[in-house]
Amino acid sequence: MTIMPCLFQNYTMHYWMQKGAAKSKLVMGMPLYGQSFTLTDSSMRDLNAKAQGPGEAGPYTRAGGFLAFYEVSRQLGRDPRQFDERLTR
Repeated sequence: MTIMPCLFQNYTMHYWMQKGAAKSKLVMGMPLYGQSFTLTDSSMRDLNAKAQGPGEAGPYTRAGGFLAFYEVSRQLGRDPRQFDERLTR
């Protein structure tokens, strides 16, 4: 597998600064969503397992195969408004 350095955040931020963008004007975001698939065989959950299509649509996004952060959180039984301090350690 070939890893392309131009796909990394560090490369991208430095690229824009080299092109003259002010460091203070650059904002890097982090997408908080999930993608899901309906597996052909639900017992096969390995990487590259065959899928027959998108996963179920979320109640708010209503888009098959796409779940917003708060939909994923609720499916995991967590309140999406609750910050987990264990993640900062």
